[in-house]
Amino acid sequence: MCILGFGQYSQKAFSELVRARKTIVVDNTNTTRKARRTFTSEVRKRGYKVVTVLFPIDLITLLDRQKSRTDKCVPLDAVRGQYGKISLPMLGEDSHEVIVHAGNLKGGWNADKRFWKRVE
Repeated sequence: MCILGFGQYSQKAFSELVRARKTIVVDNTNTTRKARRTFTSEVRKRGYKVVTVLFPIDLITLLDRQKSRTDKCVPLDAVRGQYGKISLPMLGEDSHEVIVHAGNLKGGWNADKRFWKRVE
């Protein structure tokens, strides 16, 4: 299995892994369907199963975590911008399975649970 954080690898390397039929995990912030399509369109054509894992979080907690990071500094305006662009994956269209990791959630959530598998 190859885990890709796209700061480390190019699209060419990703394509080579797909052609070699490797199991691939893309560890990247892909908040829009267009960004995810960069990875999912090619692999779906080649018969891969696409599983999306969501880690929902409220904006205040996200900004607080960003302020305390020591590994890198992403401007808070950039974090807010990415947060505002979030588009949820469509089951069947974008992913074969969508897993929601609810560990960040404080209380209930309003997502339509019929389409998602909840993981504690």
